[in-house]
Amino acid sequence: MSETVLELSGVTKRFPGAAEDAVSRASFFLLKGQVFSILGPSGCGKTTTLRLIAGLDRPDEGEIVLAGRSVAGGRRWVPPEKRGVGMVFQDHALFPHKTVAQNVAFGLQHLSRQESRARVREALAQVNLTGLDGRYPHQLSGGQQQRVALARALAPRPEVLLLDEPFSSLDARLRNQVRDEVVAILRRSGQTTLIVSHDERDALAVSDRIIVMNRGRIEQIGTPREVYQFPATEYVARFVGQTNILPGIILEAGYDEVMTSIGPVPCLSMRGLDFGTDAFISIRPESFEIGPEGPFHARVAQIAYGGQYITLVVELLLEPGRGQRLTLHAHPNLRVDLGEEIRFRVIPDFVTVIEDSNGG
Repeated sequence: MSETVLELSGVTKRFPGAAEDAVSRASFFLLKGQVFSILGPSGCGKTTTLRLIAGLDRPDEGEIVLAGRSVAGGRRWVPPEKRGVGMVFQDHALFPHKTVAQNVAFGLQHLSRQESRARVREALAQVNLTGLDGRYPHQLSGGQQQRVALARALAPRPEVLLLDEPFSSLDARLRNQVRDEVVAILRRSGQTTLIVSHDERDALAVSDRIIVMNRGRIEQIGTPREVYQFPATEYVARFVGQTNILPGIILEAGYDEVMTSIGPVPCLSMRGLDFGTDAFISIRPESFEIGPEGPFHARVAQIAYGGQYITLVVELLLEPGRGQRLTLHAHPNLRVDLGEEIRFRVIPDFVTVIEDSNGG
C-alpha cells in the first residue's frame, strides 16, 4: 500500500482585513512518488497553500502532517528549515554570483564538504547537468537555469518538493520541452511533488492528480481525466478547457439522457441524480459530431482555425433551442463557411451533469 507523505486536514488561512479566507478548510493528501498539481487563477489560494506546507505561513485552523509528523496545527509549529520540504520558485531565485555547484550546495551547509560535493554531483546528474558545475547562471539557457533550481531543491533529499509556477517564465516554444524534462526527472527520482499552476495544460500533462481551487476552496480533486471529462462544478468545467453549460431535467435513469433547453442529450455521468431532478450539464466542444444525419440543425456564426481542430460557434435553427449558441470542435480538414448550415449530434463521452451553475 502506498505511503501517505503529506496530509492537510481542514487547513484555513485568514489575512487581516480580507473579506474571505485565503484558504478555507483545505483537506487532501499526497502519496509517495505522486506528482500533484494545485490549479486555479491568481488569488484562488494555491500559492498560500504552498506557503503553508513549506512553513512560510502559519495556518489559523487545521493540521499539516508531513512524513507522519505534525508540522503545523494547534500549538505545534515546525519551522521551514526543519520540515524536509524543497521549493523551486517561479523566478528560479538563483544566486548570480555563485556557480552552478555553489547554487546547488546552498542548502547543504549541515553536511561535511565531502558529503556536500557528493550530493551536488548526484543532483546535477539527476537533472542532466553534469559538467556544468563551474558555470554561472547567466551562462545558462532558461531551461538549464530551471534544472539548476530543481537540482538545488532535490539535493537535500526532501520529503516533498514544492514548485511554484515553475514553467510560467518560459516562452511557449521552450515551455513544453522543459516541462517534459522536469517531469521525467521527477518520475525517475520518485520524488513526491506538488506543483502550483494557473495553466490547465501544464496540470493536465504532468499530474497524477489535480486539485482545482477557487476563492480559497477546493472545488474538485481527481485525475486529469476525471477533472476534464467529469468536472464537478461549472467553475471547474469552464476553467479546465472550454465547455457548453445547459440547464436540464434528469430523465429516467436507465436512459442516460438529460432533457435540456435544446432537446434530449445523451450523458455519460448522471452523478446519481433521480428522475425529474433539475440539473445542469457540461458538454465539451469535442462531444459534437458533424454529419448530415445529426438531429441538431444550426448555422455557423464564427470560425477559428486552431491547427489541431477548428472551433465553430453555431446558432441552433430548430425548436427547442432556437437561437442557442454552442461551441464545437471539428476536424481541421472540415470545409465550412460562415453562414453555412450544418447538422450534428451529441456523443456522450464528454457530457456530464455538474453540481451547480451560476446561470452561465
